[in-house]
Amino acid sequence: MGLEPWVCVTPAVAAAVGYTVFVVRNAVDVVYWDYWVNVGVLHAFDDGRLTWSQLWKQAVNNRVVVPRLITFGVARWFALDVRVEIFAAIAFLATAVVLLMLTQRHNDGGPLYLYAPVAVFMFSVVQWQTALWNVQMPRFLIVALFALAMFAVCRSSGWASFAVAAGAAVIASLCLLDGFLLWPAVAFLICFDGRPQRGRRLGAWAAVAAVTAIVYFIGFDFTAGNPSGLGWVVTHPLDALRYFLVLLGGFTRATPMSTRFASACGIVLLAMAAWVVARFWRSDRRLADALPVALVTFVIVFDVWTMIGRGAAGAGQALASRYTTYNLLLFVAAYLALVNRAAWRVANRRKTQIVFAVGGVGAALTVLLAIVSVTTARREGDRFAAHLRASARVLQHYRTEPPTQLDAYLCPMFCRDLVLVEAPFLEAHRYSVFAEAGTR
Repeated sequence: MGLEPWVCVTPAVAAAVGYTVFVVRNAVDVVYWDYWVNVGVLHAFDDGRLTWSQLWKQAVNNRVVVPRLITFGVARWFALDVRVEIFAAIAFLATAVVLLMLTQRHNDGGPLYLYAPVAVFMFSVVQWQTALWNVQMPRFLIVALFALAMFAVCRSSGWASFAVAAGAAVIASLCLLDGFLLWPAVAFLICFDGRPQRGRRLGAWAAVAAVTAIVYFIGFDFTAGNPSGLGWVVTHPLDALRYFLVLLGGFTRATPMSTRFASACGIVLLAMAAWVVARFWRSDRRLADALPVALVTFVIVFDVWTMIGRGAAGAGQALASRYTTYNLLLFVAAYLALVNRAAWRVANRRKTQIVFAVGGVGAALTVLLAIVSVTTARREGDRFAAHLRASARVLQHYRTEPPTQLDAYLCPMFCRDLVLVEAPFLEAHRYSVFAEAGTR
């Protein structure tokens, strides 16, 4: 075995192991903030009075049918130990990495180890908030379902594979609103699939997407949880652009009061994304060329609609760690485009210069990502875990804790009443922090 497999695989394994150790060490079993809404639905489920309207009910700006079903299972079999969802998120992330590797090996024909560095980007601690807060678990499930959908449409042009991809997209749509990102991204892959019945499959994909959207948005409150909107973007274009760039560069973990570095890194990542698209346009536009662009599509659409919905909160809010999970896919896209073995219509001399330039910038960003992961992000994650441990103690003593403690550690004032109503339910059923040691 030569040196190349070791160079590709060793950092990937190190990233996966380091990330897993970080999560296992810091995972805390506590019902925290947004998750209290699911406790109310679980209460109805346990009492046998759950209705479809309760399961379907919008949570802020999402319909979270699948996460609620997962909550029912975790409560039934694991006494609502939310660490089960946190650890499941690791499995979802690992599944996404493996599927992306297998898909691109099928598309491009390279050795499997060549695609192992995908794990270096996806197992990054910069996403500590998504990793340690169980209510964010659906993001990892969506990434896994996205990878599954791409794997299915790339492996076969048959209708069985189409059904798998469409099913994955529907399930993702019922996880979070973010799940709708799969529809345009996978449609792009189908569009550039040169195999038979491409037109029919693309039409069927659009039809399933339309039906899903119609059912999903009946009675939907588009103003819930969104402090801004398209009108804000139109009237504040420079602020919107700044928010978008900070969102892209949020992996730098800059402080909310100093977002210039994040903006600069956002510009560089946007340029990398533009190169991925340009490289595709100058290629034969096969599936191996299209897959990185599908990843870029997923990320850019997410960042644009996050900007539309949350931009008015200020550029500092764009640095929230939970937004980095999807944006890390830009690193994956750039890497897969860089190692793509297919020809592209550029003079050889110029091609070498471009590869060295893009590779150099990508390597610099990767080093920055690694440094931030083991320094700033790890410290932030440790602090968040300490906060969650304090939250668990407050929940255990919710009857005697003052309202200020409930607001600070369990759920802000707007949902304090929900805590006071549902905490006795958790205690009576010995769920979460109230579970006896011998019941697990």
